[in-house]
Amino acid sequence: MKKIIYIEGMTCEGCVSRVKKALHDLPGVENVDVNLDSGRAIVTGSEDGLKEDKLKDHVMKLGYEVKGVD
Repeated sequence: MKKIIYIEGMTCEGCVSRVKKALHDLPGVENVDVNLDSGRAIVTGSEDGLKEDKLKDHVMKLGYEVKGVD
């Protein structure tokens, strides 16, 4: 299963690293690819690990805004 998270507020590679680590630490997440230019995180893993609310909460706790999840 794959989810795309649209993130606003990332300004540097440090932001990318923080988002990537936070999402990857969620149980059931297998892979995370975060792109600074597009403001997207592509997350793959089990259905339980990719619950939209969990993904959004983890990103927003870092201080970024989530514009949507597909």
